[in-house]
Amino acid sequence: MVAELYRGVWQSAQSPIPTDNASSSGRRVRAGLAKNIAFVLLLDRMPSGSAFQPITPAMQATLAGRVLQLLNDLNTDVPLLSVTTPTAYDDWQWRSKELIDMLCAYDLLMGARIQRDLLAAAQIRLQEFSANLHRESTKSILGLTFFGVIKNNHALMTAAALGAAAVVLNNATSSNPDAQPATWISTALWNCDNVLWRDAARQSEPGVVAGYAEGPHYFRYAFLNLLPFFRALGNFLPDTTLSVSFNGIQNSIRHPFHDPEYDQLYRWAASIRLPDGTLPPLDDTFLDEGFPELAIAGKPEFVWPITGGVSRLGAQLNSTVDMRANFIAAGIESTKPTLPPMAALPESGDLVLRSGWDSAATYLHISAEHGRAMTSGAGHNQADDGSFMLFSQGEHLALDPGYLKYDRRSEVGNAANHNMILVDGRGPAIGSPGLPGGANSYLRQSAFLPGLMYGLVETTYEGTTIQRHAFLLEGNQILLADVVRAATPHRFTWQLHGNGLAGGNSETGLFTEDFGSNMGRWQKNGVELLAYVTGRGDSVELQSGDGVHELRYDSAAHHTVMLAASNRTTATEFLAACIPQKTGASNLTLSSDAAADGATVLNVAAGSQRSLMLTAPDSTYREYPSSLTGAPGPIRADAAVIVATTNELGMQRYLMCAGTEFQHGNRTLMSTFGNRMTMAVVRQPEAYYCYASDSGTVVVLPDEAATVRDVVGDGVAQWQYQWGSGNVVVRLSRGSTFVIQLDRQSGVSNEETQPEGVKIIGSTGYLPLPTADRSGATITLLNLLGEVVRAEQAIPTAGGYVLVDLSATPTGAYFAVLRQRGCVVGAKNFWWHGLGR
Repeated sequence: MVAELYRGVWQSAQSPIPTDNASSSGRRVRAGLAKNIAFVLLLDRMPSGSAFQPITPAMQATLAGRVLQLLNDLNTDVPLLSVTTPTAYDDWQWRSKELIDMLCAYDLLMGARIQRDLLAAAQIRLQEFSANLHRESTKSILGLTFFGVIKNNHALMTAAALGAAAVVLNNATSSNPDAQPATWISTALWNCDNVLWRDAARQSEPGVVAGYAEGPHYFRYAFLNLLPFFRALGNFLPDTTLSVSFNGIQNSIRHPFHDPEYDQLYRWAASIRLPDGTLPPLDDTFLDEGFPELAIAGKPEFVWPITGGVSRLGAQLNSTVDMRANFIAAGIESTKPTLPPMAALPESGDLVLRSGWDSAATYLHISAEHGRAMTSGAGHNQADDGSFMLFSQGEHLALDPGYLKYDRRSEVGNAANHNMILVDGRGPAIGSPGLPGGANSYLRQSAFLPGLMYGLVETTYEGTTIQRHAFLLEGNQILLADVVRAATPHRFTWQLHGNGLAGGNSETGLFTEDFGSNMGRWQKNGVELLAYVTGRGDSVELQSGDGVHELRYDSAAHHTVMLAASNRTTATEFLAACIPQKTGASNLTLSSDAAADGATVLNVAAGSQRSLMLTAPDSTYREYPSSLTGAPGPIRADAAVIVATTNELGMQRYLMCAGTEFQHGNRTLMSTFGNRMTMAVVRQPEAYYCYASDSGTVVVLPDEAATVRDVVGDGVAQWQYQWGSGNVVVRLSRGSTFVIQLDRQSGVSNEETQPEGVKIIGSTGYLPLPTADRSGATITLLNLLGEVVRAEQAIPTAGGYVLVDLSATPTGAYFAVLRQRGCVVGAKNFWWHGLGR
């Protein structure tokens, strides 16, 4: 990989010097060329077939002459701020990047042992350039200064360029304060620290994973300047705390290359990245934009592969700025991700549910920005409150529309461009400079259990409150329950922007509607998104629409939108299933049904595996019969949203939102002591994995073929096993996950494979439930639904067994539990073949 990247840098170094030294595009090429030539001079290697060899002395002299020419001809003009040109700083974003690349070239030449007297003119030009930039960025116009007003990526880029100049030109001297490295470093460190962590309009928050308010693209855009500065300072100065002042205000600032606060920003980017290694196109972020330059931070945990090979990596590194040389010099290789696959980041406003970290993984992102995460990104904030995007098997499937470019952002940045709910066709406004637009949205709850990820995002706009409950089940089944409430009637429209076009082709992707079955299907590059949507009472009006998304920079494309609209009402629920899969691979059956009182169920069935999601108009205690849910036995609960998965072994996962009791068959599987909360249980052979959203006391009923060994979790204050009922009662100090650890005994399947101690003779089963004193013992037999098949006095036999009469028991799996004086003293699960087996 490195060899191929270096070949690209070498090829660049052979390019002719552009004659254009005035336009930003011409200057940027010249600066990148200078850095690349200096880099190959330092490494002293040129391609030779499949290998590399030293550069000849004649070629070294030629290359050195070309770098010196570029440095000595450096354009040092900086657009002047004035009352009539208050936005002249817009050009500094390019000037700052040119300055950093030219500083890199100068520094690399010193490393390549170019004589200092040959570099003297270049140092003068770089010092002049830096002085001009410092003068303009700090001068006052009618009491206003650039750093005093601008608190975004522009300020960070300018500060970083000044900081890099201070490190590289640290021995430069001048009587002019604007030309002094000590002044530059103070201005740089103070303003980087202020814009990111301290100012009222700061872009992030210290102490938490708060992200960067302007979004992933402008985070990368700013840090293309900051990372070289931080790395240079790290090479120049050991870890320390610096006392710096700016405009008379003194702050103590940790060395940014070592400051763990920056790790929180890098962790945010790593946590929300897409499976193919690119950044999610949130806010004003381009599609297919990676951030491999994070390698410059020097930490392998923040370097991840970009699928598609070296050519795609090289293209990413040579986009806004040619950073291939910086990436190679960092010498950092990616490592296996150590972050959890689910990211619940309330401060940054990101909820990510993903099936894993491989490039084919399923990935769901839901936006939940509020407060400073929204307002400090004002000019780059899109209207995407509660919006979701879906990526799976290497393809964007449910689209976030991307960016295009700044003066075209309104084509893709409005509420109608996102997978969110419209109220009478409207949503929150797109952000603009000084006006953040949007609406506050919040990540209220999240849970991560085996085979079950859950998050709740809530937002309010147009007089309507929307709660979006999102679930990832079985690794690729995405279920969404949207609970919509308003004071006055509205028509609500649920939107899904898929990556395909009705009547399209292999390039555009293809959309096929089956609205009679509440379904739509988008297909592209061998991957498809199967979507099913319904509403309260199993009734919505479905239609398709035209959507616009970014195809590439400054180029838009069209796709088909699936729209599901309610009648005018003050309250409704939308239920949706989004299933990513290989084209044509589906063996799924999707369906929905409704009860007379407005309760609605959505079913996803694959063989014996079934996932169901229930919504109800309120939290009244209801019974949902098997005829409605398809579950083996009735469900009873007082929750407005319920999700469960079942298979031939019974109920495997179950979750209730804001409820107090969940019952299946005649067994209460989970409950709270009165206070409503979200609870979830995932049943596994070795443990029950549980979640409760709030502090308080909760009750979980494990199956009776196991012994409870322990209950563990950060929020567990106390627990008790109730021997009489079999319940586990857990007192939580806060909402959290917890694990009920079990000890199980293995079951039997037939006479030939029965373990020692289990005997089935005719119609009688002998089960090894040892106890020294069996007097007064009872034995209870339960089926997989938890229903009691038989309960009777235990009949002790010789050899450490108790006898169970199975003559009238049908073939199936059972749990047998031996109790004595109200305590469970033994348990066994087994398979009974029945008579005549």
